[in-house]
Order: sequence, then C-alpha cells, then structure tokens
Amino acid sequence: MTTSTWHNVFVYGTLMQKAGTIRSLSKFGPDAEFVSDTQTSSTEFSMLDLGHFPGVIDALSGNRVAGELWRVTSDVFKQLDIIEGYPDFYTRKMVPTEHGIAWMYYLPESAHNYGTPITEKQGVLSWFDSLPQYA
Repeated sequence: MTTSTWHNVFVYGTLMQKAGTIRSLSKFGPDAEFVSDTQTSSTEFSMLDLGHFPGVIDALSGNRVAGELWRVTSDVFKQLDIIEGYPDFYTRKMVPTEHGIAWMYYLPESAHNYGTPITEKQGVLSWFDSLPQYA
C-alpha cells in the first residue's frame, strides 16, 4: 500500500469545478478532493483577465480573491505545476484562506500589463463574476 502526500491548493479560475473545463480539478478523480468555496484571508492581490483564464498578481491592492480550496495528491500537484507553467509563467506561494493555508499560483507583479484588470466587488476579486455568463 502506498501513501500519498496531500496538498491544499487554492484555485480561482479554470481549475475551479464551476469552470467546467477539461482542466477543472473535478476531472482528476479521487486524487483531488473539493474542500470548500472560499476566499483568501489576506488582501494583497490584484487580478487580471488574460482572455481564457485569469491571473492573480501579488500587489498589495487591498483585495481578496474568491475561489475554491482543494486537497490534491502529490501526483496531481506535479500535474498542476505543468498546467500552470510553474515556475516559468506562474509562480506559487502559500496563502491564508478562510478555510486554511493553501498553495496559490500567481503572476509576478511585472505581469500587470498582460491583461485587463478585474474590478473588485466589495473588496473581493472574482474572475467568474466578471464574465458575462456568470455576472
């Protein structure tokens, strides 16, 4: 019997189950467990719409990020690094959420020109709330 290490991951875009994409963590079977809808506890982020997906910037903007908390195995975590282009496109760090500490993929602050800023609603940034089909 092998044991697997589990990692908490906070996702805020196409990896969310409500995204319904092929990249959604809900497609990874028993190696990915949905924990809760949540948001970051810290308020240090900006978010960009990059077209087909969002990117969060660690920018001390005073905004939280809405998303989902997942538990994933080490194998899935390695796959997420590939999907997210870590460390060449996104980087990642541990962030506090309302439901615990989790890894979050984010863009360097130098990426602020990559896309369109997403407007906060009551201090919370949500990519889905900015999309016409979800607004």
